[in-house]
Amino acid sequence: GVEAGDLRAHLGPCIGPCHYEVGPAVIEALRPTAGPEAAWLHGRRVDLGAVLVHQLLTAGLDPSRVDRVGGCTACDPRLASYRRDGEDSGRQWSAIVLSGD
Repeated sequence: GVEAGDLRAHLGPCIGPCHYEVGPAVIEALRPTAGPEAAWLHGRRVDLGAVLVHQLLTAGLDPSRVDRVGGCTACDPRLASYRRDGEDSGRQWSAIVLSGD
């Protein structure tokens, strides 16, 4: 029951296109909702953050209310990355918060 214009999104670090190489099936699955390919597809590497931003804007969020924290979880050893560390990786968390602003 919340209007998209009333929402704010903060996207944390994620695996970057420098490390997120995927197969054709993943690329095809993303195409319908990911936006212009030049923004998210680099050969077989995908910028997941760019995909998410496009999906949020398409859903009606105002660009000024979408924040993206940079950083690649596979590059930065301070961040958890299953791709980098396998079973020994840490875990990340996310939250959805209802606030009064």
